[in-house]
Amino acid sequence: MNFMGGRFTSDEKALSPVLADIARRGLFFLDDGAAPQSLVGSVAARLSLPAARVDVILDARGTPQSLDAALAQLEAEARKSGSAIGFANAQGPTIARLAHFAREVERRGVAIAPVRRRSRPAARRPRRSEQQMTEPKYRPCVGVMLLNGAGWLSSAAAGPRAA
Repeated sequence: MNFMGGRFTSDEKALSPVLADIARRGLFFLDDGAAPQSLVGSVAARLSLPAARVDVILDARGTPQSLDAALAQLEAEARKSGSAIGFANAQGPTIARLAHFAREVERRGVAIAPVRRRSRPAARRPRRSEQQMTEPKYRPCVGVMLLNGAGWLSSAAAGPRAA
């Protein structure tokens, strides 16, 4: 896991101009969730920058068993909240396991959707009501953001999606 941005995301003076530039460019920001002291949510909301935070870091321990446990946690969060975003580093065994998970989770009624669907200019997403969770036109969504040393590899994840 890479924690090198933790100090940066907790320094409002350093973070604000970068997020302001991202907002001016019409992009969104995904906070990997690794730094509990991150100010990304509050600064992004102030700048009306669409932003989201990772719910589950999938490969923090690096074992197949811990990855499976994290994927189960990701699915449970999606079912509870309506959506969830997972983060993983792009390594062969992780990618293979995620491909299998994506096929299986769809069969269990959980959709895969783009990360951007969950980004919004707010620090936190609202929890869905029990009524919304039982409406047949919605199903929970999960997904994963994969990064390698060179940048984005792929992106898929969360937000309520019509069935």
